[in-house]
Amino acid sequence: MKPSNVIAFRLDPHHGERLRARAERCRQSPGDLARALVRDALEQAEDGAPLGERVDRLAHEVGELRRDLHTALRALLVTAGQVPVPDAEAWAAENLGKPC
Repeated sequence: MKPSNVIAFRLDPHHGERLRARAERCRQSPGDLARALVRDALEQAEDGAPLGERVDRLAHEVGELRRDLHTALRALLVTAGQVPVPDAEAWAAENLGKPC
């Protein structure tokens, strides 16, 4: 196993205090929290896509999930709940909004 790298950096007082306060809330040392934040940022950056593109992809996936939820809920209401199709569609639209 390769030895770990020691990386040191300074924070201005404002960000240093924010780090300390957050670390305290998370019951971690400031160093452990900083390490975790840097790792998380690096993992996200490796996706390679700009943040806007990642948000767009997530919005698209949420839209697909909403359509799937509408379909599944209407099917359950009609088959298991024995609700007429128009009533199931109306209930889904009223309670879940229009499918995307």
